[in-house]
Amino acid sequence: KRLTEALRKLRTQPQQAARLYQRLAEVFEKLGKLEEAYRQLVEADRMNGGQLLTKLALGENRFRAGKWREAALHLAPLPDHPDAAMYPDEVADAVAHAAQAETKLRRPEKAMALYEAALTLRPNHQASLRALADLALERGERQKATTYLRRMAETTTDLAERARLWEQIGDLALESDDDTRALEAYELALKAEGTPREE
Repeated sequence: KRLTEALRKLRTQPQQAARLYQRLAEVFEKLGKLEEAYRQLVEADRMNGGQLLTKLALGENRFRAGKWREAALHLAPLPDHPDAAMYPDEVADAVAHAAQAETKLRRPEKAMALYEAALTLRPNHQASLRALADLALERGERQKATTYLRRMAETTTDLAERARLWEQIGDLALESDDDTRALEAYELALKAEGTPREE
């Protein structure tokens, strides 16, 4: 109630009013009232339009609500926002959510472009690399999938995950009858696990 009263008083100060609308949206989100939170975020965007973090919050709200089309509409343009470079991690995660929404809408080409956009912001964005590898495998593009998996394996700090990725790369190489690359990948998997190689 107090926030609502404060909002009435701040109608002539759009930036402060927008911040209060955002705060009110956070409260509604914590209460599980996603639609009411969305209404507050729309009002915040109207009061102080163009703010990256408000647009990101709008899209993430729609994503959590399972409103895939709306989520994609809000999140997909974020990489082109003038402030996107200031928040590369947040925007990369949001764009990956837009890609997931596009996948739910059965538009894999748009999803792939969005995952690639996330990688331009954060080149080692693990969720995007994984999704692109999976999409490439679905299309039978083993070499492309291997490229994404290799990028994941080379950048992850989780040794068990690294070993699993190198093993998957080795399996793909075997399927392509590339025994040399398969052996290299399996050796890297053993190295990641800390297992000495048997001669």
